[in-house]
Amino acid sequence: MKAKLALTLRGHFIKGLLKWLIPGFIILFSACGPAPSATSSDQSKSMASSETVGMVETKMTDTPKVQPIIIPTEITPSPTFFLVLPITETIPLTQTIPLTSDSTGALIRATIDTNCRFGPGPVYDVVGYLLANTTAKVTGKLEAGGWYYIENPTLPGGFCWVWSQTTVIEGNTSQLAFVAPPPTPTGAAPVNFTVSFAGIYDCGGAPNSATFSVRNTGFQNLESGEILVIDTWNDKVINKPRANDSPFLSGPCTSGASQMKTGTVFMVATNLKTLPERGHAKATITLCTEDDLDGGCFQRAVNFAIP
Repeated sequence: MKAKLALTLRGHFIKGLLKWLIPGFIILFSACGPAPSATSSDQSKSMASSETVGMVETKMTDTPKVQPIIIPTEITPSPTFFLVLPITETIPLTQTIPLTSDSTGALIRATIDTNCRFGPGPVYDVVGYLLANTTAKVTGKLEAGGWYYIENPTLPGGFCWVWSQTTVIEGNTSQLAFVAPPPTPTGAAPVNFTVSFAGIYDCGGAPNSATFSVRNTGFQNLESGEILVIDTWNDKVINKPRANDSPFLSGPCTSGASQMKTGTVFMVATNLKTLPERGHAKATITLCTEDDLDGGCFQRAVNFAIP
């Protein structure tokens, strides 16, 4: 009886279990079967959607996560370090070479305190001084002679002109370049000289030789001259004026030189036929830069008295 009852209960349990399992298997097999057919348009939309999503997903997957950077509101700069090297020697920008005649050329030494002028002649302003027994470097010379272009002793970096008659050259000047003089100041002439009466001398065959001291203050050499003397009492010419290509005397009654360099002092003379009646006369002296009273000429007149 008990065995039969057990079989009956087991049968009911199996039937109930099958009642629930069979519908579940049916649903499961339906899901695994082929999907319902769709149109080509639906398939294209589905493919595009899946590719787009795939791309987005890929990008999102491949893009690394960026950590936010926190910038502080105030930045404290790190200290800057400089390398300081000890200075062991000062090197000048330009080399200073001792002024010796062997290394820098000729030097000039003043025999007396000498003016250093802006140009080669007394018509130019004084811009420096070369004191007695001091030297300076010579950098050029006047082509006509008589003046040297030197480094200004009182103005470093400047240059000026000194007269050769109050200076002595130490070294060879043959290689010095000729320096053109600057324009003369307003009113100054390139040919110029000063004149003064020196006296009446007895020079052998010329007993009444009126002699005059002349200084060439221009910047050109003088090479010829003429003297005209007039008695101021009666306006008579009392000498025999003539052109002279060697009129420059080193002293009274000496032979004449053919050239008077700029800055130099010479004498010129003329023989008087008669002395002035009242002892007063005027001499007009003409000096020129070329022979035969040619080239640039300049005249000076001087009144003089004969006791």
